[in-house]
Amino acid sequence: MTGKNQTAWKQLDDKYGIAQVVESDKVFTLDVEQIREFREPRLLTKVDSRETQPEFLTENGLGILPLSRSRFLIAHINTFADVPNELGVAPVQVTVPDLVGLTLGPKSETTSVLRALHSGALNHFLGEELQITTFGRMGTGTFQFGVDGIPHPVEVNGAQIEIDAGLECGRSLCLVEAKNRIPDTFNLRQIYYPYRTWGNLSKRTHEIRNVFMGVEGDELLLLEYAFEDPKVMTSSKVIKSERYQLMSSRTRKFNVRRATESPLIPVEAADVPLPQADSASRILTIINLANDLGGLISKDDVVDSEMFDVRQAGYYPNAAVYLGYFDRMSGGFFMLSQLGSKISQRSTSEQIEDIKWRLCGEEFTRTAIFALLGREDARTAVERAIRESQRWGTLSRSTIERRAQTFISWAKWVLRGSDF
Repeated sequence: MTGKNQTAWKQLDDKYGIAQVVESDKVFTLDVEQIREFREPRLLTKVDSRETQPEFLTENGLGILPLSRSRFLIAHINTFADVPNELGVAPVQVTVPDLVGLTLGPKSETTSVLRALHSGALNHFLGEELQITTFGRMGTGTFQFGVDGIPHPVEVNGAQIEIDAGLECGRSLCLVEAKNRIPDTFNLRQIYYPYRTWGNLSKRTHEIRNVFMGVEGDELLLLEYAFEDPKVMTSSKVIKSERYQLMSSRTRKFNVRRATESPLIPVEAADVPLPQADSASRILTIINLANDLGGLISKDDVVDSEMFDVRQAGYYPNAAVYLGYFDRMSGGFFMLSQLGSKISQRSTSEQIEDIKWRLCGEEFTRTAIFALLGREDARTAVERAIRESQRWGTLSRSTIERRAQTFISWAKWVLRGSDF
């Protein structure tokens, strides 16, 4: 399965020989009029992570950087930074105030920043009392920088950037790049271009701090990046990291024992596969994405949302079908079910409680929960339950192992921060 971006990249390469030119000349410059023949430039050039990069670029070892609002550079470069997320470290619990806009407003990156700010997570992480002073789209101005893989400096002039939040305290300006997910990687230009732009604008009167923020459900990850050489984009390093759990003042600890005493939930959809989608939080992400798109999504929508890679584009919608949140439609579409529509209208804390109840009623997740609470080998217990199930027929050993990992991951997510 390929997305619309992948198709457009192949068409561009067929017409202009992009990969061949890069091999001989090291770089290829593409303008918006060339792109527009095949795809809206904004959609084609927005590559936020290695996982969501179109296959054409990945297969050819290519990366893309904006040089201005109308020109883009393509070369053998890696523009991505890894996102360390040590799940073994206990998160710091912070309380989000029960403000209507934070609980019932759109689940946007801006709302996520405000939740992190008003909960005190950002103040705690940065060690300062912060005020939000800027956000939105702007141009970069002109600057040059180095990047591994290109033998000469790259010049940027008036490329578009977006500041999710600029937070100030005294002589510090913290620029936040926010995501409504916790990805494995992100594009370095999303913090580097604002860093260089605001370094020039502030005339070096302020220290520019670069923060990457990822949010999934009630999980918040904050990373502070520095550049060892301010004039080299690929010299980034993480200098600080912390995980937070965003709690509501009305949040009650989820009672796992009571939830697992409820009847098991039958899988009603015909021909739905056993899920392979380890992140329960991302099931909420896909539900909210469908709601934002009017209740109906395709696999192409999932890929082009920049939230999921091509492989995950089928896994997570099918997991939502399995749990009853989506109905599968003809033509590769998925539609929010009555249950999915209901949960999509609730606050984040209510969504998390709802999906935890749902997972406690799923037979293999419940098996994993009981095994984990009883200090048994959860993998052995879940794999045995899958093999003994009459519904799924004969599955290969590797398939059973992968599916068991999903149910164990769901069980651990349910148990985290819950009452037993």
